[in-house]
Amino acid sequence: MLLTSNSFIDPLAPPIAGVRHPFVPSTNMKAVIAGAGACFADAEIAQAAIDLTELPTYEICVLYIGTASYDINLYKERQTCQFHKMGCHVKSLNIANSSLTFEEMKRLVEGATIILVSGGNTLFAMERWRLLGLDLLIKIAVLRGVIMAGGSAGAICWFDGGHSDR
Repeated sequence: MLLTSNSFIDPLAPPIAGVRHPFVPSTNMKAVIAGAGACFADAEIAQAAIDLTELPTYEICVLYIGTASYDINLYKERQTCQFHKMGCHVKSLNIANSSLTFEEMKRLVEGATIILVSGGNTLFAMERWRLLGLDLLIKIAVLRGVIMAGGSAGAICWFDGGHSDR
C-alpha cells in the first residue's frame, strides 16, 4: 500500500500486523511547533497559536497535555500563563500518574480549540497516550482542525518520528 500526502488513514481502524501506517493529517493542519517546551511563555508565540484559531480569545479553550513533563503543575503554569493573560480558557488533561476514562479524555479533547503539549520525555508521553487511547483522540482533533502546539517533546509528538534523548 502506497501512502501519499493525499492518503487518509482512519485513526480508529485496527492496525494490520507487520504493516506500519503513518498518520497522514489533513492538508489544512494548523500547528505552532517550537524548539523549547517553555517557548509558549513568550507572548508572541502564544499569540501565533491564538491567531490561527481566528476566534476571539474568550471563545478559545487551550487544552494543556503535560504527560511528557509528568503533569508537573509548575511547567503547566509557565507554558499557559500567556494564554490566561490573553483571556483564553485553559484546561488540563493529566494522565502521567493517573488515568482518566476514555470518555473523560474525549470530552476534554473535543472541547479544545488549541492542544498544547509540554516538553519533556517524548517516549513516555507517546507510550502513555497509546496505552490510554489519547493518540486516537488527538488524531481526530487534527482532522477536525484543532490547532496543535508545543515545543521540544510537544513539537516532536506531531510527527511520525523524531529524535529524542530518552
